[in-house]
Amino acid sequence: MRVNMSDANKSQRNKDIIFREQVYLLYSVMLNSLIGSVIIASVLSFVQWEIIKHSVLMVWISLTLVVVAFRFVLRFRFKQIDNLSPKVIKKYYYLFLLGVLASGIIWGMASILLFTVDSMVNQVFLAFMIGGITAGAISSLSYRMAPIMIFLVCTLPPLAVRFFHTNTELSWIMGGMISVFFILVAINSRIINKISYKNITLELRVKDQKLLLKESNLRVKAEEDLRKSEKQLQSILDNSSTVVYVKNLEFKYMLINKRYEELFHVTNESIRDKTDYDIFPQQIADRFRENDLTALNTLKPSEFEERAQHDDGMHTYISIKFCLYNNKNEPYAVCGISTDITERKQLEYRLLQAQKMEALGTLAGGIAHEFNNLLGVILGNVQICMMELPESSKERQYLFPILKVGKRAANLVKQILVFSRMKIVDLEPVNLYPVVEDAIQMIRATIPTNIEIRKNFQWNHVNIMADTTQIHQVLLNLSINAYHAMEETSGVLDISLEKAECDQCPLTHCTDKLKTGCLELTVSDTGHGISLEDQEKIFDPFFTTKEVGKGTGLGLAVVHGIINNHQGQITLKSELGKGTTFRIFFPIVTEEAANKKPVKKEMPKQGDGHILIAEDEANLVEIYQKFLEKLGYCVTVCDNGFDALKIFMENPARFDLVLTDQAMPNMTGKHLSQELLKIRSDIPIILSTGHSEVISDEETRLLGIRRYLMKPVELERLQEVIEECLNDQ
Repeated sequence: MRVNMSDANKSQRNKDIIFREQVYLLYSVMLNSLIGSVIIASVLSFVQWEIIKHSVLMVWISLTLVVVAFRFVLRFRFKQIDNLSPKVIKKYYYLFLLGVLASGIIWGMASILLFTVDSMVNQVFLAFMIGGITAGAISSLSYRMAPIMIFLVCTLPPLAVRFFHTNTELSWIMGGMISVFFILVAINSRIINKISYKNITLELRVKDQKLLLKESNLRVKAEEDLRKSEKQLQSILDNSSTVVYVKNLEFKYMLINKRYEELFHVTNESIRDKTDYDIFPQQIADRFRENDLTALNTLKPSEFEERAQHDDGMHTYISIKFCLYNNKNEPYAVCGISTDITERKQLEYRLLQAQKMEALGTLAGGIAHEFNNLLGVILGNVQICMMELPESSKERQYLFPILKVGKRAANLVKQILVFSRMKIVDLEPVNLYPVVEDAIQMIRATIPTNIEIRKNFQWNHVNIMADTTQIHQVLLNLSINAYHAMEETSGVLDISLEKAECDQCPLTHCTDKLKTGCLELTVSDTGHGISLEDQEKIFDPFFTTKEVGKGTGLGLAVVHGIINNHQGQITLKSELGKGTTFRIFFPIVTEEAANKKPVKKEMPKQGDGHILIAEDEANLVEIYQKFLEKLGYCVTVCDNGFDALKIFMENPARFDLVLTDQAMPNMTGKHLSQELLKIRSDIPIILSTGHSEVISDEETRLLGIRRYLMKPVELERLQEVIEECLNDQ
């Protein structure tokens, strides 16, 4: 038969507790019995002083006091103990029995030593005293049967024997009464022992019930506090803008917050016992699992950069992952707190792009001046040669390719300056609808017919500030890229124009008081798309994913520069296998600005006047001089600003126009112009430059400079500008 060990242990535990309470009660009432023993012994000694020998009486009193002192010290030591372990309880219980035995022997000796044979009165008095001390022992020793029985056996039988030994009728009666008294005391002690045992048991049960009730109340309160804390924690998590989640050691979800549910369309209930592989693509889930393992293995909070797909595209997160521990300080889960930093990453990327463009602009500007001077010399000499040769001359056919290549080189420099934001663009109010129509016709003639072109013009009567040629270039570059993305599989090229309201437009122009809105030009294709990695570099100069011979890497960089020069913004959305969409936003100009038209002036066919040229490039000076003299102008040349200023100061009225370069040694063209205008405020000045970071078209006009030309300047354009300035005079 098997014994339920838990029940046996519980029973033994209860016995140990009851025994401890009984011993504790024995020691608790010991002081009263000790005081009673001293009082009764004193009274008995006083009464028997004249009857019993003093020496015998003194020995008995001394022994009584020794026993009382022993029991008093024993009680004092017991009260000082903090930890009443079962072993300590047993030790002091046996010491208590020893004290009871000694006390019983002392009172048994009183029955012999203090018993007077001759005086029945003294005998009865002695019996009365010993009976009293015995009756008192019932209440103080009956918590355990052993102490009371030891005391009874040591005390009453010697007294009964002493009466029986006297052998008188009265003494036999007294001996019989003492014997009956012994039996009654033993019976009463047993009854009291049972009652006290039941009382102790009942008290223990009451204590247990109170303890259980207290524990139950504490448990209920703890559960309520836990539910309240969980509710507060869940409320905090659900109102957090960060993504919070907890996974167990098998990387199965245990808890997610509201933000997680909203972003990834799951619930706390549906995601439990699922892993990242049940929710995300494998590549993303692999990354999450790797980071979770790192946090679990290192047992330290770790920071990771992670990416996840939202409805509006891929987002970047900074995730802090750390372990959760149980009461044994063992990890039982991995908690993650992820903060969306997509916008910050985009701002960092834009800043990096701006820094790249600034660095490239500095590099481009450094070579543009010299390169444009070289191109100016080449193109100028070719044009002069072509002017001097008759049209029937065979030599002219060799000059046309040089002129064509030179112009292409000049356009290449212009493209570099466009995306480096250093190209000066003359913008004017333009209705984009006919411009896009013309561009589509040119695109249709350029790309194969297996590429379908669709157009959607929902807005065709608003104007933007634009350069028509550069808008053509934007559409052509984007369309050629779209064609290359679809040439192997065919597809559809969509081009649309529509007005974007202020709340949908990303331009800051739409937040002004006019709230004119912006015009949205969209170019999309159904090609192979662009990877996320390539999207981050798509507008970088000289970056291309095309084969050798199909692209230079300048197309989208030029587009980006043109859009910036037009105060617009371009955005990209692409997905591999699903095509690419470019959205371009231009600020719309007011009707008042759009209705302003330049006044055309008639220009003379033959030059007439004196022109002062300040240019440090000798070959270019020679070309300008030859060309202008052929047109009939009188020309004076200088290779620096100081000489030009000195010559002008000698006779300011001698000159009709000044043509100066911006970048010259010792004195810039801007400085020279300011000094000339101080001397003669009406002198027309034309300022030319290969690039400039310190002066712009608007600034030159504010200074009083008539025209601002970007090198290389074609001779026909130079003639046109000079005639315009002289005609204005």
